[in-house]
Amino acid sequence: MKKLFTSILLSVMALGMNAQVGNLPWNGMSEKNKIVATLGLGGSFVTGKHSDGFSSSFSYKLGVLYEWNVYDDFYFIPGLEFIDRSHRNVGYDSRISMAYVQFPLCAAYKYDLTSVVHALDFFETFDITAKVGPYFSAGLFGTNIEVADDVYKSVFDTYDRFDAGILLGLGVDIGDFALGLEFSRGFAKFHDKMRLYHMAFGVTMAYKL
Repeated sequence: MKKLFTSILLSVMALGMNAQVGNLPWNGMSEKNKIVATLGLGGSFVTGKHSDGFSSSFSYKLGVLYEWNVYDDFYFIPGLEFIDRSHRNVGYDSRISMAYVQFPLCAAYKYDLTSVVHALDFFETFDITAKVGPYFSAGLFGTNIEVADDVYKSVFDTYDRFDAGILLGLGVDIGDFALGLEFSRGFAKFHDKMRLYHMAFGVTMAYKL
């Protein structure tokens, strides 16, 4: 998993360098390129064959994305995010908190509806944005609290530190602000002996710097 994680990141970096210096019609210096600060609020879930007993919980994330206008209305959006996930395992009477650093790598398409909203005297710019792509994350810290025995230990002594999956998003861009919905589902088990996968759904808010 670690080798896959590293290989994909290096491939993306190489792709970015080639796009900047190559002869492809990619907008390396487009005015549409933006740094975006994001906040996400929603629910975190555990899914999979052995997920019975795990409860859903509130989750949040903070991040910085880069909207890179690749060509026309198509974008490549890499990012760096901090994500908090917490769960209660009723079967083992334990509480689990996990903090991750996450790297989303999304392709996006923006459909411009500015002419429509101009006709209605609403906003100066208005886009519908759809995005999809993989994400890769690594655990930073967390605790696994066995309530009955009052035992505290690192959550990554029991659960896998690395995760990877797919992210889907749909939202609206209104000027420098954006509001959207996101869904993510992990495909890497976060326990060696059980089929447990991360899943999340929530609302995202963003501001383009």
